[in-house]
This record gives sequence, C-alpha cells and structure tokens, in this order.
Amino acid sequence: DAFLHKRAEWAGADLVKELPLRPEEFVELCRTLTEGVSSSAALGLSRSSPPDRETVLEKLCGYLENRVNRLEATWNLTEELGRTMSVREIFRRMASGILTGLTFDRVWLSRYLEETDELVTEVARGRNLTDIPDSIHLRDFADLPVGVAIRELVQIRSKDIDLLDERLWWAGSDNYIDTPLVAAGRPIGLIRCDRYITGRKIEKTDLEALRHYAVHAAESILNAMILEDVTDEREQMSAIMNSLDSGILVVDNSGILLQVTQRVIKMFGISIENLKGKQIRDVLPVLTTSNDNAFLKALQEEEPVLNRQVHIGRAGADDLVLNVSYLPFQRAGHFAGIVIMSNDVTESFALRENLRKKNEELETISVIGRELNSTQDLDKICKEVVKALRRFFPSEAVAVFLADGSRENLIPDSVKVAATAGYDRETDPDGVVIKIHKPAVIGAVNPQSNPSRGTVASSIYTRKPINIKQAREDIRYIENLTGIRSELAVPMIVQDRVVGAVDIQSSVPGRFSSESEKTIVALANHAATAVENAMLHSRILSLARKDKLTGLGNLRFFEEKLEEEFVRTDRSNFPFSLIMMDIDDFKNYNDSWGHPMGNTLLKTVVKAMSSAIREVDVLIRYGGEEFVCILPFTGEQEAAEIAERIRKKVVESSYVIPHSEQQPLGKVSISLGVSTYLTDVGDRNLLLKYADQRMYMAKRAGKDKVMAPALGNCRFAG
Repeated sequence: DAFLHKRAEWAGADLVKELPLRPEEFVELCRTLTEGVSSSAALGLSRSSPPDRETVLEKLCGYLENRVNRLEATWNLTEELGRTMSVREIFRRMASGILTGLTFDRVWLSRYLEETDELVTEVARGRNLTDIPDSIHLRDFADLPVGVAIRELVQIRSKDIDLLDERLWWAGSDNYIDTPLVAAGRPIGLIRCDRYITGRKIEKTDLEALRHYAVHAAESILNAMILEDVTDEREQMSAIMNSLDSGILVVDNSGILLQVTQRVIKMFGISIENLKGKQIRDVLPVLTTSNDNAFLKALQEEEPVLNRQVHIGRAGADDLVLNVSYLPFQRAGHFAGIVIMSNDVTESFALRENLRKKNEELETISVIGRELNSTQDLDKICKEVVKALRRFFPSEAVAVFLADGSRENLIPDSVKVAATAGYDRETDPDGVVIKIHKPAVIGAVNPQSNPSRGTVASSIYTRKPINIKQAREDIRYIENLTGIRSELAVPMIVQDRVVGAVDIQSSVPGRFSSESEKTIVALANHAATAVENAMLHSRILSLARKDKLTGLGNLRFFEEKLEEEFVRTDRSNFPFSLIMMDIDDFKNYNDSWGHPMGNTLLKTVVKAMSSAIREVDVLIRYGGEEFVCILPFTGEQEAAEIAERIRKKVVESSYVIPHSEQQPLGKVSISLGVSTYLTDVGDRNLLLKYADQRMYMAKRAGKDKVMAPALGNCRFAG
C-alpha cells in the first residue's frame, strides 16, 4: 500500500483513495470514470472559452472525488448488509440504505419466487406506498418494467418503456427504476425506487450506484437464504432428525459422513457403524455419482442442488426412488459441508408412472378412435380393432363380434365373429355365429344364471363388461380354447343398442385388471361408433341399390353384380347365365285396374320368382315390369330348367292375383330369355342383349314361354 501511495505521489497525483474493490469492480470503475471525464459537460467546463490547466485539474479532481465518494458510500452500504445473516433484516437495511445512502425518496423491495413466478413484497417505504400488493404474478406484467427486469435480468427505467395504462403506474409515479437482484445467475428479487417527492433528476451515476449496490445485496440475500436453512447446526439438525419423511446425511467438506438418521439406515439397509466416519463415495456411491454430478456441484461450487431423482435397484422388487437435495452449509463464515436430504418417493413415482402410462393409453385409444372413424369399411374396422387390442395384449387371443343386421332390438338375436388374432387354424372362431337367448321379460333373469351362457353372450345380454378372473370357476365361461384361465368380454354399445362385442382370452389367471377393463371399454366405445357409422353407410348404399316397391336390387346393383360375375368367370373359366323376364300384358292390367293393383301384381310375381330360384341366384328389377336374374356357376341346361321353374311359379301365383283371369291369356304369365356366358355368348357386351332378344322372341311366339339354347328353340338370337 505504501509503495502504491509513493508511486501516486511521484506521478503527481492530486487525490489518492483506497477502496476494497474486486478486480471486476475496479475495471468497471475505471471505465465509468473514463467515460465521464471525456465529456467537458460532465466536468462543468465551458465550450466557448478553453479552460486553463489549473481549472481542468480542479474540475477533474472534483468530479473523480465525487464519483469515488459515491462508490465508497455504496460500498459502505453493502458492508452494512454483510453484518447480518437474516434475509428479512437484509431487506430492511437495503431499504434504509437506498433511501438515505443513495438518496431515493421511495423504495419497494420484493423477493422472487421462481416456483410460482411471482414477486412477494418484503419492504415498501415512502409516501403513497400503503396500497402496494403483497405479491404480483409476473405473467400479468411480462411486458412492463418489472417483468422485463426479472426476465432479462437488466435494469429498466420506466420512462424508457411504453406504459400500457395509467393504472399500471407505480403509486402515482411514471418515472421509476426497476433493478433486478441477481446472484449466481438467477433472480433473487427486485428493487423499485424513484424520487417522487423531491423530483430531483435521476443521473447515470445514480443508476450505476444502484446497480452496483444491487449486485452486492443479491449476494448477501442468497448467502443468508442458504444459511438460514442451516444457521444453527444443532437446532437445524434437531428439526431435520425429527422429520418423518426425510432421511438426513451430514458430510463435511471432504465428503466424510458425520451424521445419519434412522430413516437413512432403513432406506439403504446399512448399519450406522458402517456409515459414520466413512467416505460417502465408498459407502453410498449412488448419492454421489448421479448423471448431473449434483453432489460434486454442491461440494465444489458450494451451491445447493435440489430435488434430484435417484433410482436404486432392488432384487425382486421395483426400484427404490429417492428425491435427493444437497444443501451446503457454513460454519464461522466458511463452507463446512453438505446436508443431504433424501425422501422415499417410490409410491408417488409409481403413481406418476401409472398416470403417464394411462395418459399414453388414452392418447393411443384416441388415435385409434380417429383411425377407426376415418373409414366406412366394416371389415377394415374390425381388423383395426383386433390390431389395437393386440397392441395392449400381444400374447392373448382376441376376437371382434358384429351384431346381426336388425336395428329394432337393443340386444341382437345373434352376433358373428368378424375378425380374430392369436388363435391357431384349428381353433379360430372366425365366422362363428352365437345366438343370444333372451327371456320374455328383459332383466328378469339374474346375470349369473341368464339363459345366454358364454362370456360374450353374457356381456351382450347384460350390456356390461364381463371380466372372468378364474375361468374354471365361472359358470359363464364356455371353453373354446385350451389352457384359458381368464377372459374379458366387452359389448360395443351405441345409444343403449349393442352393435357387437370384443373378447380377449388369456392363459394367465386374473390377467385383466380394472384399469385394463377401463382401457378396453374405452376402445370398445370408439369401435362401436365406427361400426355404427359403417353399418349406416352400408344401409344407405344398400338403399341406393334397391327397388323400393319390391325390395329387389335395382339397375345399379345389377351392373355391379354382373361385373363381379364376369371377373369371377374369367378367373375360374366356369360359365354363368342370365334370365331376362317380362310380365305379359302388364300394361293392359295396369290400365284396367289401376296402379295400386298393378303394384300388388308386381309384388306377387316377385314372390313367385323368388320361390323358384336358388339362394345364390340374384333377382333384380330391371325396370317397370322387366326383371333379370343372375345365375352364378350355371350352364345352359340348368339355366333353362330354372327359367322354366320360374315361369310355372308365376302362372301358379296368378290364382291369388285379383282379375288375373281377365288377362288376354286368362292368367298372369311371363316371357323369358336365357343366355350363358362362355358357352353360348363369348362377348360380355352381348350377354344381356341376347337374353333380351330371346325374351322378345318368346313374346312373339305367343308369350308364357322360355327361349333358351338348351331347349333348342333359339340357338341364335334375333
């Protein structure tokens, strides 16, 4: 120090000041002084007349002395803060220092709570500050000085930012300073102050002094906050030891275990003799070797590390999950060691994991639901449902059932297996139909003894999930697969009406938990909606392909079926036939007895035709009184026989048709023309034409006749 004084005197220094500054503070001071003295205005010199050397030196010394004195005063204020380790007292002293030492009129000091993102008032002094709120949430002030200061950790003057509304002014002032309290790179709180009463201008030096003061104050607050946790070692340790939920370990600054609680001994199963006095890295390495090196950070940087999760494997059980915090403590003002607090959060972790998995399941089901409802293809929907069930139960046998086509009953008369997975070829029930036997009064029978035995039938009958934990002990279970121990059947319900069911069988007893059941119910609900939509779509398409009067397929339906037969015949090389039919003298009947009677005749004739054909044959109303019948896998001879059978059935039906005896032939009759693809007609474009021409040949030949190549009466059309 003496040497520095001598050097200053030799250099002709006019003023020597001693300040206990850190290097970064000294650099900042030099930068500030250099910026200040470079301006003649800052020294109070006139630009019109050049000053002499003596005046410049006098002004310069005065300016430097003022700045240094200001810095020295600020330093003295920060030293005052270091004389207490109470956070509340530090805030109180800060308020006094800002009002007296830094000469502001009003001050509001708040502490920042990161977990709630709010500023909590600690001290408010000055006129008109009685209505300062106890706390403010920063999300409501993100674009205002207070929000910017905390978010960006910079000093903000209110006049440099647009205030949105007068009500946001601070207690009548629109010219204030917000200075963040920052320590170790994180916000501690906020200083807000102004000169509301005196109105004296806030200079740059005021801002610098306030910022300098805030840096030291924030460090003092942070140290006090840490020390308050472990201020009195005996009291603090006593309180910690009495904690029922935390296991406590105390290690010194070299990592030696000084003290442990019974909770720790129970957690890790290690006796106290094997812990105390040992290096923690050796006896409990799991607490010192986490991925983020939390223990080393607390030990080397003397910073608290909170809420680190540690997993410890246990044989035959789930991992032990601990929530661990590392809290450095001091003794006599120096770092002395770390308090390690560990809480067993295994159960809560498991709950969170279950919740996470449940959320994933729900999201998966939601995605599956959207996929199911994106198609109108019933077969595809059933296969997608099976695929979804296998995602949750990959080792189980699953099946999807669809209700019969009736929409009149809430409970269907039967269901059919529409898709399966997990069965072998011999046991696969695909296509199996299950009858649902219902009593005369629905609900009159106890579900345990309801007449519909079988898990699926029971679930449909009761319209509730059936979860069989022990298949061999439940009378509702009917064995259809070897080795099954549990089964879950869930009905698919839309507006109280069963449209199908899903079934899962497992070789594991009690395989399906209540949570699993809820998951499958949710999936079944999505599937039910998709199935209902697809069925409605199918019915709409069916109506578009049907003749309203007779219920037969219409021309559009005929064209689709005819194309299917052409494709099948080209693939199998087996012929099929067409019969074209027209009711004889139908116009005469219609004109004589009216359209209602004509409609009755049409329905009666259709019934007679239908009774004469096979189940595989397709009867279609071609238009008016014309009909066509597709005969799959049928050659010329068989087609002629079927046509003759149809003709006879129609003639027989004329006896129940009113006024049929007054027709020109004395009865109701039809004329028929037959053509066969491949053997009779090789060109698909001529098949219908030949059948039509032969039908008219029958009419010209006297009506009530069949014209077919096999009968030898029409080898060639025309």
